[in-house]
Amino acid sequence: MPEEIEQHSAILLSLPDAEAVCALGSFNNWSTVANPLHKLGSHVWEFQLPFPGFDLDRLSFFVIRRGARYGSVIEYRDIKPLTKPCHSNESESTSESQSEVAGESC
Repeated sequence: MPEEIEQHSAILLSLPDAEAVCALGSFNNWSTVANPLHKLGSHVWEFQLPFPGFDLDRLSFFVIRRGARYGSVIEYRDIKPLTKPCHSNESESTSESQSEVAGESC
């Protein structure tokens, strides 16, 4: 996991069985509905960092999986980073200063 992520960066998660994903932490009073992630593809979810200097160590995601009655919490520090978005082509390059890809393998 990179030490710093520049402002206006996004975190991308690969969650193939997710129906809904929200970011939660002290920045939104641990609300499970205040900061929904934007779905980019069949299983890629995007979270825009809300402000410069955002503390990633206190970031978690509330995930509601298809068919589940309850959601579960995934802490950012427990997510294994990937090298590029799942929806990119082999020839495309991803700038780490613009985005960070994390989550499960595609």
